[in-house]
Formats: sequence, C-alpha cells, structure tokens
Amino acid sequence: MPKLRVLFISRRFPPSLGGIEIYCYQLYQHLKEHCDISLVALSRSSLWHLLWFFPYAYLRCFLSVLFNQHDVIYFTDGVMAALAPLVRVLTKKKIVVTIHGLELTYKQRTLRNFMISGAKVCDSVVAVSKNIGREVRGCGIERERVHVIYCGIKPMTVIDNIGPDETAVLAKLLKKDLRDKPMLVVISRLVNRKGIAEFLENCFGMLQDNVLLAIAGQGPETARIKQIVISRNLEDRVSVLGTISETEAAVLRLRADLFLMPNIRIKDDLEGFGIAPLEAMYVGTPAIAFDVDSLSESVGEGGMLVQENDYEAFAGAIKTFLDLSPSEKEKENQKSYNYVRENFLWSNTAREYIRVFNS
Repeated sequence: MPKLRVLFISRRFPPSLGGIEIYCYQLYQHLKEHCDISLVALSRSSLWHLLWFFPYAYLRCFLSVLFNQHDVIYFTDGVMAALAPLVRVLTKKKIVVTIHGLELTYKQRTLRNFMISGAKVCDSVVAVSKNIGREVRGCGIERERVHVIYCGIKPMTVIDNIGPDETAVLAKLLKKDLRDKPMLVVISRLVNRKGIAEFLENCFGMLQDNVLLAIAGQGPETARIKQIVISRNLEDRVSVLGTISETEAAVLRLRADLFLMPNIRIKDDLEGFGIAPLEAMYVGTPAIAFDVDSLSESVGEGGMLVQENDYEAFAGAIKTFLDLSPSEKEKENQKSYNYVRENFLWSNTAREYIRVFNS
C-alpha cells in the first residue's frame, strides 16, 4: 500500500524555538516515519516574514493540487489555516488544521475571524486539549469534525545526570552558590497569563529564605518581573535569565526541585496545553501549577494542581514537597517521570494524526 502523501505547512519551526515550534518539529519527525511528507516551514520568529511566507505556502498548495502531489494538506496552526478557504476553491482534497488555543482568542477581531473561518473550511480540526476542543466547538465547528489529540513530550535536549560539565553550565548561568539550596524553575515565554510577576508579589515571600528561583524566557513581562526582583531585594535568590539555550534549559530542568506554572486566568488569552511542565516531568522533575485553562489536563496526576489564585496553598504545596525525605522525593520524581512516558508518547500522537488524515 502506498504511503499517505501529506503537505505539512508550518509557520513556526526550529531553529526558532518555543512550545509550538517543538510541537511541529516532533510531529513532523514522527509522521515522516509513516507518511510521505513534504515540509513547507518558516523558521524565523519575526511575524514580518509572514508577508512572503503566506504567498509562498499558497503557491505550494496550488502546485500540490495542480500536479496531484498530496492526499492531505495539513496546517499546523490556525494562522496558516487562514489560507484554507483559498485552498478549498482549488480542491476537494482533505484539509486538516491543529488549533492550539490563542487563534480563538486573538485580540484583533478581524484576524481572529479569518482564522476561525479558515478552520471552519477544514475537513478536520485537531484540538490540543479537551478545553481547546470545547472552545473550537463553541465557534460553530461540528463536534464530529473536532478531534482532541494530546501532544507527545520529549525535550529537544535531554540530560540524564548532573556531571562536572553540567555543573559548570549552571554556575555560569546562575552565578550563585547552589549547594544545599532548593531550586524552583520557570521556563516560559514571559507573558501575563504565566503569572510570574504575581507569583513573586504574592507567593515567593512565603517560602524559606534559602529557596532559589530561576526564570528563563523573554517576553512583554520581562521588565515588570525584573523590577519586582529589584524592589523586593530578591537579586540573591531570583535569577531572570532571558533567552537560554536548549542545553541550559535541559540542565535547569534536571537540577530543579520543582517546575512552576503559577498561571492566572486572562480574558482572551488561553494556555492551550502546557508543554513546558511536561518537559520537566519527562526527566523526573515534578510540576506545581494553578488549575487554569488546560493545565489540569497536562499536569494532571503527574504533578500538583492548586486552586487558582490560592497563593497560600501554592506556597504550601512547594513547602510540603521540599520537606519530604530523599526517598519520598524520589517517589514523586518517579511518578512524574512515569506519567509523561505513559501518557504522552509521540508515537501515539502520530498514530492519532494518521487516523484523522485517513478518516
């Protein structure tokens, strides 16, 4: 039987890095083991590149239809699905899109409507969580066309133990003495919904004085976070690292005692799934998160969920974990490790996508 032919169109792809970029890269790598895939990808982060990438992607769709090169045209997010109505004019071939969440809540109403209209034209819409699936159906897309497929989890770089090289990476990165000090880690785009500034203002002060916090990432909240660190004299305990390499991120995940997701609920700004805490749990570092948006589905039984905005309970969960004996911590670490590897395999994700492509 000939392989299914798929035109895979992604506007977010490595070497540009982020949650969706990793998602698209891993999905492509696993799908190409089973399908005949043609990749059309934008690997630049600036949105200005969409000015040429949109026409280029449409041209590739046109040529695909003209020469009957593919059985399925797949858009990796709702932004690219804005092309779907134009592609539908050309062909009745199957068109599939993945919705990650922000496409449905984008503040520019006109652009949001373009994305939703594109999704409505697609034969199948993949939602990355049940929560996003409900949002998709709320936009008027029939239930039978909506498929919830959880992403697989595997960090781009995986480190199994902290050796001399990794210790040197940490020392250079954090510029702090880490001996006998618990460390909390956030690796994220620093946007409002991540709740990092609110955590520093409302929760971090409840923790023991020897607890360190490393915040990696960049975004519109960076300046506010730095200002809070300075105003509260937290420079000795909190490191705001900016953008870091994949190797540095891998070392942080492994060295951390806990990974934090203190998200807050923001109107028109959804947490589509939550890949970052699962990447930490992949190497056995538990995550603590507020039960917001789709985090209950991702963190689930592998980590600890706290009622949203209850900072006292959030601090209490951190303290409870840090006070565990080494053997008790190891059990929690193993639980997180097993949870991700049992529930979020890329092979399962790829198989579900192929089922949707073939349906």
